[in-house]
Amino acid sequence: MKFSGFPERSEVTSIPAAFFTEVLPAANDLAELKVILSVLRGVKRKKGSPRFLTRGELRATPELWSGLGANDSQREEALTRGLNRAVERGVLLAVSLGGEGGPQTAYFINDPEGRRAVDLARAGAIDLGRPVAPEPQRETKESNIFALYEETIGLLTPTIAEELKEAETAYPPAWVRDAFRVAAESNKRSWRYVHAILDRWTAEGRDDGTDRGHPAAKARRFGGRYGPVVHWR
Repeated sequence: MKFSGFPERSEVTSIPAAFFTEVLPAANDLAELKVILSVLRGVKRKKGSPRFLTRGELRATPELWSGLGANDSQREEALTRGLNRAVERGVLLAVSLGGEGGPQTAYFINDPEGRRAVDLARAGAIDLGRPVAPEPQRETKESNIFALYEETIGLLTPTIAEELKEAETAYPPAWVRDAFRVAAESNKRSWRYVHAILDRWTAEGRDDGTDRGHPAAKARRFGGRYGPVVHWR
């Protein structure tokens, strides 16, 4: 998939300059770089103290996990290799944790905050406790419809991306998911077909007789290309 460009406004992750001057030139393993960047982002997003990530939390990070290999076996091997190399290089610090199902490991960024936490944990001054199960990653509407398009139809283009964003606000999320499903089941894998389904449901109601002419979608459909923006709960 070709990258469509960074949006005007998006979340920003702070990366220490030393990553570019010392870590990047020496690293020669893509899995290590992906793991390091994911830990930097994940730890910085956490609240409270001490801040660290476990292997389970990294496995539950969709953008990392899907990029480590073609199947779970390859991904597990790449995650292990990436973590081990990052710890050996000194970019990450590792502390063993207890817990149900056997010992786990907490991974800290090797910065002043991380070093203080590791020293205190190893001295027994703080109890890292049992790692908390990661909360499911919540996808934005935009990322969700993009994923549906790529899984059902294929390569996303900038023009289609703009139409998908508009459609996301024009139709109920359940309609969008179901329309892509119907297109896949009918082997009609095109955005034109999906959009035709949504238009038909807006005018005539769903095939099961429910949601006839959803008011928000109808207002969008009959007001220009997609009509004025209408928000609903």
